[in-house]
Amino acid sequence: EQLYEPADQVQFDFKEKVELPFEDGLRIVHLHFGTLPFSDKCKIKGYPFTNFECFMDGIHSFFDCIGGMPKHVRIDNLSACIKKIKKGNERDYTQRFSDAIDYYGFKMLPCRPGKGSDKGDVEREIRTQSHRIKNLVKNKSIVFKDWDDLNQFLDEYVTKRESQSTRDRYELEKTKLLPCPPADENVLCHIQIGGSNPYGTLRVDYSSYSIPDQMIGVQCRTVVGPYDVRI
Repeated sequence: EQLYEPADQVQFDFKEKVELPFEDGLRIVHLHFGTLPFSDKCKIKGYPFTNFECFMDGIHSFFDCIGGMPKHVRIDNLSACIKKIKKGNERDYTQRFSDAIDYYGFKMLPCRPGKGSDKGDVEREIRTQSHRIKNLVKNKSIVFKDWDDLNQFLDEYVTKRESQSTRDRYELEKTKLLPCPPADENVLCHIQIGGSNPYGTLRVDYSSYSIPDQMIGVQCRTVVGPYDVRI
């Protein structure tokens, strides 16, 4: 059993490939979990992918939810954030995640490969809550309108199940949290500047998007976020 100090650590991870019903059909949802091990404060948010944009949006959303930042962030070896696992706690982070670490100012506590117990608090929540959420949705025949509807449901789900002990410990913990900088799409999103081709399409990484004829030849700023692409 691990012991935790107030506001010392937050743990993040995904529960991947949870199938949930939406009005346009079944969708594969990736549930992003964030937990404060000292108080067991938890937030769950659904995403269409497990890429950098979704992972970082989940991190910032958690900081917004708790009203600040703990000193340390513990994650597993997600390829969107970590290029290479080195000896001990040394990691080669991707450039974008390194930029995020610098922007937020938190310190990293990487997990050892294959050692889920390093982030046992969030692993416990993932094992318990993902099954309960899926069963609740099925038993109550819930169908979600969109991502906002799902995430509102998840917020209400977590709030209803929060114990008084968690609330009391969180009241202590939040007094020790560090200030969180504002959301910055330059850190949280993938941004590309460039023009379209003569055929009216704009390529972003491995995807192409159609644009109006009047935008052909015009320099465009494309912002890839967790749920959409804005040109």
